[in-house]
Amino acid sequence: MSSVQRGALVRGHIVVGVSPTTGSQAALRRAAEEAHLRGLDLRAITAWTLPVSSGSPGIRPPAIEPRTPAEWQAEVERGLAAAVRQALGDAGEVTCLAVRGATAKVLLAAAERAQMLVLGPPHPHGAETVLPWARPSRLISMARCPVLIVPAWGPESS
Repeated sequence: MSSVQRGALVRGHIVVGVSPTTGSQAALRRAAEEAHLRGLDLRAITAWTLPVSSGSPGIRPPAIEPRTPAEWQAEVERGLAAAVRQALGDAGEVTCLAVRGATAKVLLAAAERAQMLVLGPPHPHGAETVLPWARPSRLISMARCPVLIVPAWGPESS
């Protein structure tokens, strides 16, 4: 028998993956709608990694001020908050998390105890311009919760 008593309200959450390049506007709106309908919390997650240096050995790097991982983290957090505000305005509370790591691993970990994982569509040619997950089937098959893929077309995508 489960440790949850019959009839007890179990509050959960929905995770939505947010692309740093597009903001995943349709996915954010749909996830917010699902969270509202189900009475769940919403967590907007974006994964990030440090950029790879473009300089080659022996070549002088560009004259720019290098940023620390903490500065990159803060920049990604600002971008995520802006994407959420753009998609949802002030409609409800959303927990925003910018997590350093590979996208698929970050999203799978975030959705470990979620009621649903909401994602925007993968790019039809595998490019990382819409949501940077190279193998959507991996996320779908490994997620421990239902996965909702929001299409790039229709009224949700505007």
